[in-house]
Amino acid sequence: MRMITLGAMSELPEATTWIGDIMRKLLIATGSVVALFFIAMFSLPFFIDVNQYRGTIQTQLQTRLYRPVQLGRMSLGVFPLRVQVQAVNIGEDPRYRSKLPFAQVGQMDVSVKLLPLLSKNIEIKRLTLKRPTIELIKDVTGVWNFSSIGQATQIAPQQQGRNSAPPSAPAKAATGGSGSFALNELRIADGQIAITDLQKRQPRAVYDHIDLTLKDYAPNQPFSIDLAAHLPGKGSELLELSGKGGPVNQAQILMTPFDGKLEMKEVSLSGAQKFLNAAALRGTDASLSGSADLTSSGGRMTSRGSLKIKDAVIRNTEVGYPIAADFDLGDDLNGDAIQINKCDVKLGSTPLSVKGTLNSRSTPAIADLSVSTKDASIEDAARLAAAFGVAFSTSTTIGGKLTANIHAQGPTDRLIMTGAVNGRDLEIKGKGIPSVRVPSLDLTMTPQDIRSAPFTATSGATSLAAQMSIAQYATTSPTLDATLKTINGKVDELLNIANGFGVGATEGMSGSGAITLDVHASGPLKNTSALVFNGTGSMQNASLRMPSLTQPLNVHNARLQFTQNSVNLANLSASLGSTNATGSVSIANFEAPRLTLALAADKLVVGELQKIIVPDKPAKKAELSWDILPVVHAASAGQPGLFKTATGTGTITIGNLVYDRTNLTNVRSNINLDHGVIQLNPLTAQVFGGQINGSITADMRQDISSFAVNAKLTGADVNQLLTSVANTKDSVAGTLNATLNQTLSLPPSGDVTQTLNGPFAFTVSNGKLTKLDLLNELGKIAKFGESAKGYTAFSNMSGTFDIRNGVATTHDLKAALDVGSMAGSGTINLVNQALSLRLTTVLNKSFSQSVGGTGIGGYMNTALANKNGELVLPVMIGGNMGRPVVTPDLQTIAQMKLDNLIPSVGGLLGGKGGTGASGILGTLMGGAQPQQQTQQAKKPAPNQQQQQVQDLLGNLLGGKTQKKTPPPPK
Repeated sequence: MRMITLGAMSELPEATTWIGDIMRKLLIATGSVVALFFIAMFSLPFFIDVNQYRGTIQTQLQTRLYRPVQLGRMSLGVFPLRVQVQAVNIGEDPRYRSKLPFAQVGQMDVSVKLLPLLSKNIEIKRLTLKRPTIELIKDVTGVWNFSSIGQATQIAPQQQGRNSAPPSAPAKAATGGSGSFALNELRIADGQIAITDLQKRQPRAVYDHIDLTLKDYAPNQPFSIDLAAHLPGKGSELLELSGKGGPVNQAQILMTPFDGKLEMKEVSLSGAQKFLNAAALRGTDASLSGSADLTSSGGRMTSRGSLKIKDAVIRNTEVGYPIAADFDLGDDLNGDAIQINKCDVKLGSTPLSVKGTLNSRSTPAIADLSVSTKDASIEDAARLAAAFGVAFSTSTTIGGKLTANIHAQGPTDRLIMTGAVNGRDLEIKGKGIPSVRVPSLDLTMTPQDIRSAPFTATSGATSLAAQMSIAQYATTSPTLDATLKTINGKVDELLNIANGFGVGATEGMSGSGAITLDVHASGPLKNTSALVFNGTGSMQNASLRMPSLTQPLNVHNARLQFTQNSVNLANLSASLGSTNATGSVSIANFEAPRLTLALAADKLVVGELQKIIVPDKPAKKAELSWDILPVVHAASAGQPGLFKTATGTGTITIGNLVYDRTNLTNVRSNINLDHGVIQLNPLTAQVFGGQINGSITADMRQDISSFAVNAKLTGADVNQLLTSVANTKDSVAGTLNATLNQTLSLPPSGDVTQTLNGPFAFTVSNGKLTKLDLLNELGKIAKFGESAKGYTAFSNMSGTFDIRNGVATTHDLKAALDVGSMAGSGTINLVNQALSLRLTTVLNKSFSQSVGGTGIGGYMNTALANKNGELVLPVMIGGNMGRPVVTPDLQTIAQMKLDNLIPSVGGLLGGKGGTGASGILGTLMGGAQPQQQTQQAKKPAPNQQQQQVQDLLGNLLGGKTQKKTPPPPK
């Protein structure tokens, strides 16, 4: 045995060498075969022109899809073996009348079998669509366009001509509607899908970045599907659906069986908003993760899973805690009815259980839900409600425990509820809101009403007892019944309670003082003007700061009486700014206040009042809505103030009414308020040392208030008026009677004068022009000499000024002087006091003769004489009201001489037989008078008249004019 073993061992090296040679040869042979295979495969594109298979591939696709197909440039790819086709277009079912094809593909890879390819046959194994755009359309009957793929349909002639020739299907395929379309695998890479739902009349929605793998698809056979949607965002942002389905129910797609799983991995709602193009998700964000098992059979789907929400933002407000949910849902896909078998939600640490059904087919949805929680923290639920803009401000925090058991039925906008909500140890705090405590709050809900047990809200040392009920809450006409009581409550603490409960009308208000209330209110909740109030109250030493006022409203004393839809403030003593008022005020309809006033104020400074009233800012109106629980949408600050919303009537007396430099005293008037427009009519007051009777209308609605004055002024001091209006002191003196219809405003510059507009008719008696010695100036011009007095006295001056932006224009100014009369026209700029007037003065006969009559040095140059022997002196007045400048009016003198129209004293003043100042001045300016028209034949021709005026002006100026030599006749 030993010898045999030794012999075998001596032969072992030779055997090993022999085996190694064989293995090496086998490896070389295998490598050669593999190399030849790769060489052959890589050589295929050079030996096979796949474009020769275009017709075959196109026919197979059209045969399987029963849709027109267009193929672009083709090439052959290896590993895997495939035909690459560019610019593929798959036509739409003509029944859907779409202008877009069913699919447009940038590149399509068609995987084929090798051996049939070598024998110049094409057998398709797999299709890969890269960056396709696919149009999915549901018609009005609920049938999707993809349901007809693989089914023979009649293609409209125009569709055939536009896309391609109709498919030439084999006879076998033509006999079976769905027997021709089968595919081992279909892949969509980074696709875009557009969905149009004509049944629900929803607009076209586009979904991007979708990957899809469909395997083993064949008629009447199950298939598998993997779908992934990549959403924009910073997380994983992946939505995946995988499972098995089929066979496809071509008649009713929703009846197709499916068993799979839906997963979300850090999907952001902001990314979903962009992906879904859903406007409802704007301003909302969160990170969603979770999974659900989906099972669908016979048109009914069940879903069981969990969902976690982190970093939730609702309406741009951070919720501040995670939300988790475990659910078991069933959905009737045909009836749109969702069965909630279980939905356990945790809002932070607050548990909430929801069960029931929700039918979303109708609008609004129909609910039958049960909601319950026990001894849960109310803080997280209240913060979520605030984020949705209901019940509380987002800056408000609420502590305490909540127990609720509610059954809600009916349309979601008119839910009928039964059950109870119980709150314990509630505490409300927030920015600018000290602690408000409610030991207990119990609500009982029935189909008829929501009723609270009596409860007490406390802030500091102030307690407010309340009880309320809302009847017919599920109808369009809910009614309120509420009672409020407090004794000597502090105003600031009562405002804290109101702000804590989200009463928008008190937002931004603060105050001090004491108030007592015992009020009962009842009536329609949506029409607060129809609420009926009963009760009493009082206020002492109260000070209220409101967003609509820059200064506090101080109520020193007021007795409150609530009756019907109004509150009466009797024995009122209040102040605002420098104004102190007493009397009574009645306020009806708190939504659009109607006031009845009987007030007496010591003074009212209009400029101060304008600064106190804050201009309106756009604001959200407080409103009511109903959900599972009744909620109040709090109104934001900046709502229109009392002046802008109130209407009313009454009487008012004011000791001093100050407007710029104008001071009215002992003002008595009826007052009418109309949404920021205040009218005093009829008004009586003392002003400028006289009496004013008429009306004043103040429009306080804009940043710059405007005023309209329509009144008569009697016995006033004209100097005071000019000092106030034009800031011109001691230029005119006398007693003024006037009729004015003026508009004006108080601009930021404070200069009222430049805003004056309207007519002003006046008469000044026994007056003086203190800055103008007219006779002395006329003596200088006419060279008759007259001692200087320093002023011009007149017994009467009258006229009408048409004022535009502070510039007064007159055409009928006239005055009776001690020694004659005066008439004029022109402008007086009340803003800068500039003068531009033309005056004609007629000196009576006795005075004219006393200064020399026609023998004065300026006769026929600067002065004329009429047939009565009265000197007539036309002049122009420039300069300003403080320093007038008088110069001769040579043009008027020339025109008078030419027209032989020399006025008399009576003519200027409009005496018997005279035309008055306006008629004479109009004639001098080129107007025609009736008596002149009868003598037109006696007047020289226009050219001759013009030459006479030029000659006369030349003589007046001391020069000579040369007559032009007429041109020789042609």
